[in-house]
Amino acid sequence: MKIYTKFGDKGFTKLFSGDIISKNDPLVKSYGKIDTLISFIGFSKALLKSSKYKKNKEINDIIQTLENIQLLCFKLMTDLAGTNSKNVQRINEQDIKQI
Repeated sequence: MKIYTKFGDKGFTKLFSGDIISKNDPLVKSYGKIDTLISFIGFSKALLKSSKYKKNKEINDIIQTLENIQLLCFKLMTDLAGTNSKNVQRINEQDIKQI
């Protein structure tokens, strides 16, 4: 299945903010890096949840920490994308302290 945005692909992409930037822009590259991190965290959580240690309190604490980091990464992606929506979670001061 192909998706047509009627925007064309000349090496540029449009952000939620409406700004158009090069796909080689460090901002776009950061999306890929953070997305990869989110995937690795998810994979790690799956391994821990399926391990023989899954009932171990320390392992459950690690899983919870990984889930918190993953949520922060999703919030960071939202901020980087430049969305102005009030319906999405954003990085806040408490998140920064947690990091």
